[in-house]
Amino acid sequence: MVLSQPSDIVVSGPRGTAVGDPAADRQPASSAWWRVRERSPLVVLALGLALFLGVVFPVIVSVWTGSYSIPHNDSWAETRAAENFARTGQIHLYNWNSMSLVGMYIPLWKLGTWITVQEIYTGLLAVVALAATFDILRDAGGRKRAAIGVLAMACWPGFGLLSTSFMTDIPALAAIAVTFALGRRALERASVPLFLAVTVVGFWGFTIREQGIAAPLGIYVAALWRPALLRRDKLPWLLGFGTGMAVAALVFEQWRRKVVNGEPPKVSFAQFPGWASMAHTYAGSWLVLALVLSPVILLTARPWAWSWPVRLVALAAFAWFAWDVHQGLIGIPQNYLEMNGAYFPAYLGLRPNLFPQPLWDILLPLGCLSSALLIGLVCERIRAVRIEFLVFWLVTAAFAILEISELWIQFDRYQLPLTIPVLTLLLKRGEPITRPQIGLAALTGAFIASVTGLIMMNALTFDAATWHSAQAVVADGKASAAHVDAGLDWTAWHSPDGYKKPYDPGAEHGIYEKSAGMGNDHPCYVVAASPQQQPGWSLYATHEYRRFGFIGPEQHTYVYRTAETVCGN
Repeated sequence: MVLSQPSDIVVSGPRGTAVGDPAADRQPASSAWWRVRERSPLVVLALGLALFLGVVFPVIVSVWTGSYSIPHNDSWAETRAAENFARTGQIHLYNWNSMSLVGMYIPLWKLGTWITVQEIYTGLLAVVALAATFDILRDAGGRKRAAIGVLAMACWPGFGLLSTSFMTDIPALAAIAVTFALGRRALERASVPLFLAVTVVGFWGFTIREQGIAAPLGIYVAALWRPALLRRDKLPWLLGFGTGMAVAALVFEQWRRKVVNGEPPKVSFAQFPGWASMAHTYAGSWLVLALVLSPVILLTARPWAWSWPVRLVALAAFAWFAWDVHQGLIGIPQNYLEMNGAYFPAYLGLRPNLFPQPLWDILLPLGCLSSALLIGLVCERIRAVRIEFLVFWLVTAAFAILEISELWIQFDRYQLPLTIPVLTLLLKRGEPITRPQIGLAALTGAFIASVTGLIMMNALTFDAATWHSAQAVVADGKASAAHVDAGLDWTAWHSPDGYKKPYDPGAEHGIYEKSAGMGNDHPCYVVAASPQQQPGWSLYATHEYRRFGFIGPEQHTYVYRTAETVCGN
């Protein structure tokens, strides 16, 4: 069988031949079961799975459990800001988000009144992010490899949760991906109008998260290596667009630092934790990035074909990661990829472990192996790194230094945009893939997708169960919403004006740690994920839910009556 066009997935065949090579095409048809035509169902299947796992299925779970239309994790702040803007036309923040933020909800205008609309909007942006990523990866590795890369992105821990909650992560990812997709065409075609589009979309990303400026900056730096863009008829336009974006970013940043309750980031280095701590934080970020992309890494890494220096670097990297993980110096960054469920510290009490310990214990060794292989792949293919992605990575790393210097937590979801440049490098066109690699990658991918999918199902189910437990107290007339402590989402949503410091040191003992800062320091009822024992508390009710929404053992939320007497009812 002779392919009409070279395949964009090259699979090592008998005697080391590859699909698309004449030697491979002369093999008997019976030995070519793994070959795929250009119009293979693989693309449709992988993209369909990505859309289903990353957007559609989370929406189904969210609607089924009653989790749609309620805030999740930090989204209460964005949701309240959007609702206030829709109602009053004024920018008001709540002392919780240090990102620029406002660009994500201004486009909604009056529609921002409804949480459901906000979450639909986020889901649509998730689709845009996946589509733009496919476009970027298709240019680097062809349609089939691009589809596999998009599927890997959709299996990122929390992608489904983020696509169903009004957080900055998905809008920022969409802005970055679209900026790169437009930027590729702008560079290839030396197009001034496309550079204008890059500037507009890139600046929009900056108004969501400041780190988003790294994408258009990368495109502009890459333009310096394009002689067609340095001609007299085009260079002035690019200089004008770039200068305009820089000025607009400075003006915006100065303005947003004056917004009440904006909590702008500080750059003082007064709490700089030291370079060793910095290195371990970066290593943790690399670890989760490599862990989640391990199916693609195992699919494309061929260490037996690397040069000896690269093999030694990868081996040393594996030894360092393994030792420091064993010593507890490096770990998986917190927030979504958690044994006790996504963002579990946002609630009082602890949910039961979601997985058997031996199953969970696979993650760190897999992460160490994938981290070392990824380092080897970067060393082996360093010349293939595109300038715009190199700049993007360096600027993102610089932002991380500023964040770590202020002791900010580097959550796992902060690494999500880095999947774009990494996948572009991994899925380079023409690199051969062996049949054993396909099987290993498929098995690993199923494992990662199962873990992240079950975490998503548990979080949406538990969020809804906690919210509805608090609603039941209010519906029974036992207390007003402001006198019920049900963790971050509920308490912050019903707080007078977000998070405040300092707060009452005489707050009710044992409540959720952030509730006092939200003004709910003497609640009459408390909702917890696990049984509590506090003086003066008595169990009022329990509410059942299934661990993973549709499946899994029955779990409970626990509602306690405190000794407080002023309940606002």
